[in-house]
Amino acid sequence: MIRNHFTSTLRYISRNKTFTFINVLGLTIGMMACMLITQYVMHEFSYDDFHVKKDRIFRVQQDRYNKGELSTRWAAGCAGIGPDLKTHFPEVEQYVRLLGVNATLSTADLYFREDALYYASEDFFQVFSVKLIAGESSSLLKDPLKIVLSQSLAKKYFGHEDPIGKIVHCSAHGVDCQVTGVFEDLPVNTHMKIDALMSFATLQKSLNDPLMTWEWDGFLTYILLNEKADANALEAKLPAFVEKQVGEQLKKAGAGMEFHLQPLAGIHLDSSFMGEFKPNGNRQSTYFLSIVAILILVIAWINYINLSTAKSIERAREAGVRKVVGGFRSQLMQQFFLNQYSSISWQLLLQWCLCHCLRHFSASSQAEN
Repeated sequence: MIRNHFTSTLRYISRNKTFTFINVLGLTIGMMACMLITQYVMHEFSYDDFHVKKDRIFRVQQDRYNKGELSTRWAAGCAGIGPDLKTHFPEVEQYVRLLGVNATLSTADLYFREDALYYASEDFFQVFSVKLIAGESSSLLKDPLKIVLSQSLAKKYFGHEDPIGKIVHCSAHGVDCQVTGVFEDLPVNTHMKIDALMSFATLQKSLNDPLMTWEWDGFLTYILLNEKADANALEAKLPAFVEKQVGEQLKKAGAGMEFHLQPLAGIHLDSSFMGEFKPNGNRQSTYFLSIVAILILVIAWINYINLSTAKSIERAREAGVRKVVGGFRSQLMQQFFLNQYSSISWQLLLQWCLCHCLRHFSASSQAEN
């Protein structure tokens, strides 16, 4: 009996090749499109999710006003905001300051222009969950003239040699820095883009300045709050703090300054300010794509059901003949379920082929880049 069902199913498919192809392909493409969009949406929402302390890390975003009008919106802030928050607010456990610098790094015979080089304060690896391959997190960036390289950058300059203790010359301020550590390349799903970190003490020594001023902007500042701290309550205290620290100076200049705390996990989708590491995504667009994915799947299902229903009318004659010659209800159900199973098998086969092609295309694109 099962053999008869298979024969009947194959005969049905061979007689309705065009219909079967259109019906199966339509649902397959719809499901594939939905899965691809869903994968992209999940990737967008996964940014900076790997940080262990992500719920307590906030970036200090700064707005500047000129004569009462908003003039600039920085992802970064002034140089002194991080240390001053740590000093005056017990809610702040640690802070990290980053300052980008475009410079040429060189060894004995290699020179490369680096666009993802930053000065970083000593607590960087204690606040952010960036995996270290070599070096101790507590001392990597503590002293002047120290540099930490990403795994790919260390390989670019030193090949398979151990980079620890080697000297790298930086054209910014013309200093020679000793490599004290190597960290694993940052994943794609982070708002940061960093290939090398020089100790912040190097910058302070080169400029002979502790860099506590509120007049020099461009410093990316992150704070780690303690477990009992309320970020909204802390942000509400900042206007009064700004007034206390630089209120008189701002009034004389006809200027204004505001600070906002951005949750680390929300930076990628909710932030598009001056001084970002790289272009970020958009939360509204991501939600819209989620709706599009659902609509595509629903439309594909409706189309599949409509076509199958229309074709089932033609099969009523076959069901009638089978009943006349003694076919049982269970046998008819087996036959039609087998037809659906065959359709699903074709869908899975097409999805596998499409996934294989997309994976091959993606691998080729990454190899070219």
